[in-house]
Amino acid sequence: MDGSRPIRLGIVGLGLIAQSAHLPNLRAMPDRFEIVGVCDLSRDLAERVAAGIEPHPRVAADPQALFADPSIDAVQLCTAGAHDRLARAALSEGKHVFAEKPYSYDPVRAERDAMDARNRGLVLQVGYMKMYEPAIARARAAMEKIGRIRLVRISVLHPSDEHQTSHLKLLRPREDVTEKLAEVRAAGAAEVRAALDANCPEADPVLFRNVLHGSVCHEF
Repeated sequence: MDGSRPIRLGIVGLGLIAQSAHLPNLRAMPDRFEIVGVCDLSRDLAERVAAGIEPHPRVAADPQALFADPSIDAVQLCTAGAHDRLARAALSEGKHVFAEKPYSYDPVRAERDAMDARNRGLVLQVGYMKMYEPAIARARAAMEKIGRIRLVRISVLHPSDEHQTSHLKLLRPREDVTEKLAEVRAAGAAEVRAALDANCPEADPVLFRNVLHGSVCHEF
């Protein structure tokens, strides 16, 4: 990618975060990004999302189809749960990767994949957007002037999921994906449990997954 044309993207996962944040942002920058492929557990949802994008991207039934597509430069992983498995598959096909959080529940895997991306000359980035907020930059600069820091306290006024999303006009699957979602959630729960058993078996898996990896990670 030499900057002479938009980055050609494939997007995996077309739920809340993709529809509410990533797709609107990408469509606002057509000179920088072109969405050429989309994929979701629900084929129906993927087709309806694709119909709202100009020019219409291809719809893939399997993420690997996007990873192996030579016309795609980079992929965005907006699926639920950890993203290291999909990211490794994309990196192995020579794709740059932007992954939603959490990247992985296992720091060894995350470090391995970061090294793999560097060795391949690829970008692997996780969507910690608050790292770039002006307030965080000001706080970091102020902390450097304090001296030795013994405690940092952060208060997050966190609304419920309903209050964050009820105003959004989201497309939802019209087909039954209950069984597929159950498989994804079970696999995610198993990954969380394995990570805790190896490092901190007494930790609460819900707090670990939803609070630490879903919210506090941004400020942490």
